[in-house]
Amino acid sequence: MRNFLIAVVLVGLLAAPSLAASWLDIKVEPGSSVIDLGEQTVVTLMVRNRVPGEGVYGLQGSVIPTVLDGTPPVLANVGGLTFDPAYQAAPPSFSSEVGTPGNGGVADFGSARTGLTVDEHGQTWVPFATYTVKGVNQGVVNLWFEYEFDDPIVQVVPSPDAANVYSVGATITVVPEPATLAMLALGGLLIARRRRA
Repeated sequence: MRNFLIAVVLVGLLAAPSLAASWLDIKVEPGSSVIDLGEQTVVTLMVRNRVPGEGVYGLQGSVIPTVLDGTPPVLANVGGLTFDPAYQAAPPSFSSEVGTPGNGGVADFGSARTGLTVDEHGQTWVPFATYTVKGVNQGVVNLWFEYEFDDPIVQVVPSPDAANVYSVGATITVVPEPATLAMLALGGLLIARRRRA
């Protein structure tokens, strides 16, 4: 973590004038918003800077899972978080933190761009990181990115105020697999037929 913070301080010092005006959007984007029990989907974290000509030079925070319906855990993580190559900081000068996965979220991750040039993507959404989740119980989970303002990193990269960061969450609904639904329906028909007899 120390290497990561040192790297971020360097990024902030080298690019401070442009970073001071950062207005970040972060979007949690699952590959599918409805999955069967046992099915997997990839969750992508998308980022953009609303200031024309500015890039997103680094990001640190957590994806928080909140169960809206069902018995926790509704989701389980399959493996860990993978940063997009543009944000895969290179050691020893730079270091990434992949965070701690759990219940469909990832806590305390962060990385920075290895290049200090202006983001060539402009104001378009670009992928920051991905991870995979699996449905383990029927229910609905909200995934929300929470920026870590209490960490020293945000003072230098991308150095927004709290009001400047806008997060778009997403929900994933886990439903019984079709075979299970068919068996339940068949069982219901058999019970109804026995009652009539």
